[in-house]
Amino acid sequence: MSGSQVRSFVSIDLEDEQILSKVGSIMSSLSALGGDLKPVERENIHLTLKFLGNVSPTKLA
Repeated sequence: MSGSQVRSFVSIDLEDEQILSKVGSIMSSLSALGGDLKPVERENIHLTLKFLGNVSPTKLA
């Protein structure tokens, strides 16, 4: 990947406390079972609709 590219995706932020709590619980359970997870901060949890890959910043403007 070139240093001038940005890893990009289209997503929806998840802000509902019940959903965030359930996602946190599921992540903890999967982790306890040996799941290979990359935890993210609670405020960064989102639902990815489309992964675009590495995109030139000029295409995002």
